Amino acid sequence: MPFPEASIEVPVLVVGAGPAGLTAALALRQYGVDAVVVNRHGWTANTPRAHYQNQRAIEILRELGLEQQVVAAGMPEALARNVVWAETLAGVEYARVPTYMAARTDAYRRASPCPSVNVAQHLMEPILARAAMERGAKIRWGHEFTGLTQDASGVVARILDRAEERSYAIRAQYVIGADGARSKVAEALGVAHEGPAGWGAAVNVWFRADLARYCAHRPGILYWTNRPGADFWVGSGGFINVQPWNEWVLSFMYDPAHGQPDLSNEAMATRVRTLVGDADLKVEVLAVSPWQMNAQVAQRMTSGRVFLAGDAAHRHPPSGALGSNTSMQDGYNLAWKLAAVLRGEAGEGLLASYEDERLPVARAIVSRSMQNIEIFQEVAAAIGFAHGQSEEAGWGAHAELAASAAKREALRTALERQQHHFGAHGFELNVRYEKGALVDDGSVDARAEIDTAIHHVPSTRPGAHLPHAWLARGPGAHSEQRSTLDICRLGRWTLLVGHDGAAWREAARRVADALAVALDVAGIGIGLDWRDVNDDWCALRGTGDDGCLLVRPDKVVAWRSVAMPTDPFEALQRVLRQLLCLS
Repeated sequence: MPFPEASIEVPVLVVGAGPAGLTAALALRQYGVDAVVVNRHGWTANTPRAHYQNQRAIEILRELGLEQQVVAAGMPEALARNVVWAETLAGVEYARVPTYMAARTDAYRRASPCPSVNVAQHLMEPILARAAMERGAKIRWGHEFTGLTQDASGVVARILDRAEERSYAIRAQYVIGADGARSKVAEALGVAHEGPAGWGAAVNVWFRADLARYCAHRPGILYWTNRPGADFWVGSGGFINVQPWNEWVLSFMYDPAHGQPDLSNEAMATRVRTLVGDADLKVEVLAVSPWQMNAQVAQRMTSGRVFLAGDAAHRHPPSGALGSNTSMQDGYNLAWKLAAVLRGEAGEGLLASYEDERLPVARAIVSRSMQNIEIFQEVAAAIGFAHGQSEEAGWGAHAELAASAAKREALRTALERQQHHFGAHGFELNVRYEKGALVDDGSVDARAEIDTAIHHVPSTRPGAHLPHAWLARGPGAHSEQRSTLDICRLGRWTLLVGHDGAAWREAARRVADALAVALDVAGIGIGLDWRDVNDDWCALRGTGDDGCLLVRPDKVVAWRSVAMPTDPFEALQRVLRQLLCLS
């Protein structure tokens, strides 16, 4: 089909209004870049889907001015404390483990100014969409991307207005393909995905029912039922807490080789009652959504002037809650780079760093989500249940727990390993880019004597996320407290200096003028711009009093100078020119 003549021109076209696309559009508007978003559906997510936002995602929303709204839409922290395993919700409880912030509250609060939040996707996405539109992003609901062509100066995308059944074209300088696991942008680019597709079949049942008497005394985000003789896989199904205690998602797997399950509302309501263990429970089924499990990563995330983000680039099971969190970070990483190029502050070479940085992360999260599934199955096995066994054999194996110290120890070990699934704080926060928009200083982080998938290890090595520490300024009762993340202002580079950093200030002023780049300087220490409230920053900064950290607009450390060089102006200018790909 020939492309119609482009009637709309825009710097950036975003395809898809999910977590990745909306985050990118919001950030671009905050940076002053016009963006058009097309979304084939009439509004945002219409079912709960993803439901846990980690601290990195909330930090992004904090910078975009949406943290409080999203936290308010989410579940109170006190009600999101556990993962529970039981025969049915009314039946025998096998075990429970604390989850995420509840597992290591102090460590989470030390790591970030933001909490993690249990907030369903259908509640969070409208907050992002409304904010994007209020700030000038033009979102075309019910407009579907159908193809593209690109040249050295831009991209022409063909769009179908589904209501009017009319095709038109948008010309953009750059396109972000954030259109989900069935990405038409990836298809149009011919980008293949590596890894198995459709290796598991599952169903989500969104329903209303009052389950307070079964769950309120053990508040949590997930209640997994396990009984021998289950349909398939590790158990009978999991109840995901959407809105305590009346709104839920039941998620279960099935084996397509044995036929499709009855997905009628009546059959799903019966399944809910069976797994709750209450035949008289009043159940209102809101939606039934079959879906396929994939474990795929795009071979590349960049093709010319088009970039893939979110599920368009990485597709994996929900285990570990890595999907929407990673998608938002994709959009955030890309937006500042596009803005810098479009504003003439950087060369187009900067855009190559998007794939350099985010593709390894995509591979890592897909691998981790599959590991989490294996770890999760260990609990059912330790309880005594296995796929294909009879109910009699399963209950017989379970009964051996009471008499066998070895089997009880195996269960304890399986539960401890669930931290990798429901409390992988380090995996969420310890991302460090090895290649991209950074200048490696040749240092190596000290070998951690702890499990870095579980525990956050803050670092200021180039490529690491800027560590959080509380700072303050002003006297007494009028003191203003901020995080190190807060003092690095939206869309700007920041040079963090210490007591002997006066020469850095002058160098930064001169470099900002010479390169026409937005560059702030913030001094941290006694008598400087900000006080180090608990001396945490002094322990974290990784430099001397005469050193500096150069922080990117996305809060990633781009460069570190442990001490003052002979010519700080020359050093800083050389580094920024390299980072911004300026000839």
